[in-house]
Parts: sequence; C-alpha cells; structure tokens
Amino acid sequence: MAETGRMISRRYLLQRLLKQGQACAVYQGFDQVLQRSVTVKVAPAEHMTVYRAALRATSQFSHQNIIGIYDLIVEPEYLYLVQEYVDGDDFATLLQAQLTPYEVVDIGVQLCQALLYAGSSSRKVCHGDLTPSSILRDRRKTVRINNFALPSDLHYFAGWSVLGGDNIAVSDRNLPWGQISEARS
Repeated sequence: MAETGRMISRRYLLQRLLKQGQACAVYQGFDQVLQRSVTVKVAPAEHMTVYRAALRATSQFSHQNIIGIYDLIVEPEYLYLVQEYVDGDDFATLLQAQLTPYEVVDIGVQLCQALLYAGSSSRKVCHGDLTPSSILRDRRKTVRINNFALPSDLHYFAGWSVLGGDNIAVSDRNLPWGQISEARS
C-alpha cells in the first residue's frame, strides 16, 4: 500500500497510518490546498466498482452524524478515498469507557439520526455493515458514522449467506451494496 510521506494527486500528504485493514489502509493526511486534516483510505484498484457504487449512493449526504466524503483519486494500482478527518474514539474504545446512562442514550440517538437520514425515502441507503470501527465520537461528543454502503470486509460481505434462519432471505446478492430492498432492511 501507500506509505507515510507520500503526496497523492499533488494535494494530499499521507502523514501517519491510522489503521491497516484487510481491504484498505487508513491514513491521516493533510490537504495542501485547503490546509486541513483529512482521512485517506487506500485500497487496491480491484475494489473500484465497490467504492464507486458506495460513493454514488452517499456522496450527497450532508448530516452532522455522517463523515463527509471529499474526493476519490484513481491510480493504476490504488484508489484513494479522501474523507473528513474526525479526531476522536471509535466505538470499541467507547465500550471500554465508563459511560453514564445519559451518554449511552445520547450515542444511541445520534446513531439513529444518521441511520434514519440515510434510510429516508429520498435516499434509501442502509449501512450494510455497522461495526464498532465505523462509529466514531469526536472530542465534542458528536457521534459520526463512516463507511455507508461500503463493507469493511469486502471478501466476507461478498460471500455472506442469502438465507438466514427459517430460510428467510437476508440479502439480495444482485442488489448493489447499501441499497435497501424488501429482503434487506
């Protein structure tokens, strides 16, 4: 994958590795043009179809509880998804903290607000893979959701079961990721 210190598209400087996942590496970067911190996800170009579908579904999102998407850069070997940088803790860290009942409810309300916004009748986007790593809470205690319509584990997500308990369909493999259907709601 890319390395720290690399400049992407003569604009985004990769400053430090935040996380190395199965499908991508996540860096804190710096936008040289707009002079702001960004998050840059670096994924193999073979995942371009998945990322483009997710971006088409979510690029117009504007909600305080959803992490914003800024740019997509495609190179022959890699693609770079540039997003809003959120300084905070992921949900796994929050689960280890001593939260008050009010904080637990507040986190739940904020999560629901983001999911309701994305799933509204005009957007019809479900998260599809809401994991602790896709939920952050910034230093002002605002909960932010990432990776809408984009599974964190592409290989698992592509192969998940079509049938659940009692032979009830839980997925429609022919439907693009993140798209709500009768079988996926």
